[in-house]
Amino acid sequence: MVTLLTQVEACLNSRPLSALTDDPEDVSALTPGHLLIGAPITALPEPSLKDVPTGRLSRRQLLQQMRDQFWIRWHREYLQGLLTRTK
Repeated sequence: MVTLLTQVEACLNSRPLSALTDDPEDVSALTPGHLLIGAPITALPEPSLKDVPTGRLSRRQLLQQMRDQFWIRWHREYLQGLLTRTK
């Protein structure tokens, strides 16, 4: 559980807050990780395991699948709620 919560914390602290420069070619962004540790929190992308049955996953893969499910749900529910809705 601690591993999952640490990975979720890293996901939340790696989301972009604003651009670091005005250069449109520069894709780096200010993240909460910059404020916490002074550098961006980065992780290598891993293949999605959402279509693999839970019984066939190792413990590490199960944690990865749970983290991915959290990210999808957080992205769908929380981030969409931040959008300004006008009539």
